[in-house]
Amino acid sequence: MAGLQRRWWVLTALSFMLVVGGGYALSRIWPVRAVFGWVGLTVVALAVQLSLFRRHLGANYRPAEAGRPLLADLGPGNLITLGRGLGIAAFAGFLAAPLPLDAHLAWAPALLYALGVLPDFLDGALARATGRVTVLGSILDMEYDSLAMLAVSALAVRLGKVPWWLIGLGLARYLFVAGIMWRQRRGLPVYDLPASNTRRLAAGFQMAFFCVALWPIFGPPLTALAGALFAAPILVGFGRDWLAVSGVLRHDTPRYRQYRRLRQRAWMWLPPFLRLMGGGVALSVLAPGLWHTATPGAVVWLTGVLAAMAALGLLVGAGVRLGAIGLLIAVCVAVVWSGFVAWHSVLLISTIPLLYTGAGRLALWRGEDALFDRRPGEMPTSPAED
Repeated sequence: MAGLQRRWWVLTALSFMLVVGGGYALSRIWPVRAVFGWVGLTVVALAVQLSLFRRHLGANYRPAEAGRPLLADLGPGNLITLGRGLGIAAFAGFLAAPLPLDAHLAWAPALLYALGVLPDFLDGALARATGRVTVLGSILDMEYDSLAMLAVSALAVRLGKVPWWLIGLGLARYLFVAGIMWRQRRGLPVYDLPASNTRRLAAGFQMAFFCVALWPIFGPPLTALAGALFAAPILVGFGRDWLAVSGVLRHDTPRYRQYRRLRQRAWMWLPPFLRLMGGGVALSVLAPGLWHTATPGAVVWLTGVLAAMAALGLLVGAGVRLGAIGLLIAVCVAVVWSGFVAWHSVLLISTIPLLYTGAGRLALWRGEDALFDRRPGEMPTSPAED
């Protein structure tokens, strides 16, 4: 424990250096009031992280080794998680930034958010690869992700990237936990959540969306529509989970089994329709439009090739999720090159749901599903209940 406490003090020192260095750098660009706002919000985020770290130091053990002596060091996965926290705190400070953002700092929120969340795909994989998965790491990972979602949803709304109600993404988990505590204090039963792979997928896709939506070259209606489509599975999922923990929708009841059957049917027969719509529009409009722009550079031409290949994959049902990502990339390039037009909405509506559902019926090859059905570095297991 003494060694872990020393590491807490190291993190505290790094946090102090971040606040001082960041505040000094911003003072050269921003007015004093904005600098103090950034410092205040960053300090709050860092204080939350340091408190969580300190409070849960006693959980630095492997899940199967409760009661044994604590691990003496944090391990590479936890170190990455703590580093992510510094980026998340610096990002949260930009909620106090004067708008519009100065040209020199327009990309800073996107960069800081990416530094705070993209390593999330690495820390768990590294912990599993080195045999250093700990209860402490699981707690910090979840809490840091929640803090990042709260900060990014608030900043995206403030920047006008997404509609105001998407702030619910950042509040959802905190309201969910508060609801569970309320039930416990009133002596009401709290039931276990059913296993679900969609929660992890939805959170990962939401992180990836905000990493791109914060780029200064993107804005509504592209970011607003895509944000709503990416947010829907998370908000619906929290609603379903609340019904589960409150006992309204228990996973061992006929009602829940009926819900699962209806969901499975929808996920089997809706995707072919979406694939046909998205692939057809991409082949008839998106790819030709990129090839026939007024000044087609190599990037635009290659993006047209990507759109055509992705569209063919959707139509035949081969690598559908990868094809959906390819079409989303092509739409982003097309919007930057020639602006947002109505049929871009059709492509967003038809491709984003495919990231969650997969190919459905009448598919030729689903080999890419293994990339989405488990975490990096995780061994294959039986499909999770959903």
